[in-house]
Amino acid sequence: MENSIEISIDKAVEKLVKDDISAIMSNNTEEDSYIEYILEFGFKGYFHFTDAELEEELKERFSNKYKIIHDL
Repeated sequence: MENSIEISIDKAVEKLVKDDISAIMSNNTEEDSYIEYILEFGFKGYFHFTDAELEEELKERFSNKYKIIHDL
């Protein structure tokens, strides 16, 4: 069984935002990229994601399993 990295909502959002900014600043965007999609169609904001959505986004970006913890 894979262990999860525990992370607060605030830290999860901070980690995702920094990754987005890093991708933009390094011009590390591909055609049909996530950043391009956001700019074209909008974005609801990470603080509006469910815990499951945040966990999935973190896993996709950083190749680790995360668990959102509300008591950190």
